[in-house]
Amino acid sequence: MKKILTILPAALLVSSLHAADEQPKRTLAKNMMLTYNKLPGEAKTFGEMFSGGEWYGRVRSNTFYWDWSDAAGTDNHAWGIGGSLVYKTAKYHGFGATLGAYYSNASLWSMDQADISALKAGKDTLARLSVKNDNKYDMFSLAQASIDYTTGKTTLKVGHQIIESMFTKSNDTKMIPNTFEAAVLENKDIEGTTIRLAHITKQKLRDHTAFHDVITFKDASGESWANNDDSAVHKGLSYANFVAAGKDPDHTMSIAEVHSKFGKNVKTKIAYLMLPDVLTNLAVEAHYT
Repeated sequence: MKKILTILPAALLVSSLHAADEQPKRTLAKNMMLTYNKLPGEAKTFGEMFSGGEWYGRVRSNTFYWDWSDAAGTDNHAWGIGGSLVYKTAKYHGFGATLGAYYSNASLWSMDQADISALKAGKDTLARLSVKNDNKYDMFSLAQASIDYTTGKTTLKVGHQIIESMFTKSNDTKMIPNTFEAAVLENKDIEGTTIRLAHITKQKLRDHTAFHDVITFKDASGESWANNDDSAVHKGLSYANFVAAGKDPDHTMSIAEVHSKFGKNVKTKIAYLMLPDVLTNLAVEAHYT
C-alpha cells in the first residue's frame, strides 16, 4: 500500500507536467475574450475540410443576486446554466466555415415572469422577451454561422460572427456573446499593420436569440426588448422617432480600422464608424510602453 501511495503522486506529477507542456486549444483572457491557439489546418479534399475540423466546447454557469436597499430598486436574481459548441472547418483552397451554437437555461433560480422587468445585471442569462411572452427561461442561438476565404494575408468573412473592434465587442462575459451579421475584410500585407473593413447589417445582443437592428430602440409595436435593448442604448433613437422624422428605422453600420505597431513600444489605432443618416465617429489612439 505504501508503494502505491508513493507512486501515485509521482504519476500525477508527471501527468500534470506533460499537460502543462501542451498548449490549450483556447486561452481565456481576463476580459473573457477567447484566443484560439489550435486552428484546423489545410485540407487536400473537400471531405477533409470537415473531417479535419476542430470542435471547441465550453460549459458555463453565471449566478446573480442583487439585494437592494428599499430606495435603490427591486431585489433581483438569476442563475444561468449552459454552454457552447463551436466548430471550425479546415481550409480547402482558401475556404473555411465556422458554426457556433450557444445555450442558456435560467429556469432553476430566476425571477418570476411578473417581475422579470426588474432583472438587470443577470438579464443576459435569459431572453426577457421570451419570459414575458411565453414564460420561457431558456434560449438557444446559432450566434456564429459564417464562411470565410483567405488568400495570402487577406481574409473575407461573411455571416454571423464575432467582431472585436474599437466600436464593437463580443462582451462574452455571461452566456452568449454579442455577434453581428456582417461582411469583414481584413488585410495584413503591411508588416505590423492590420487593416479591417466591416459592413454590419444586423446585430444580436447577449440576451437575444434573433438578430435585429444595430441601433434602433423598440420595434414597430413599441416593444422595448425586441430591438436594441442594451443598457447603453440611446432611447431617443426609437423606431417611432425615426418614422416620425421621416427616416428609415432599419440601419446598417460600416467600420474602417487600421492597427499598427512601431517597434516594441508603440501601438496606434485609427477607426472610423458610419451609421448613414445617424452619426459618424472617428477615433484615434496611441499607446507607448
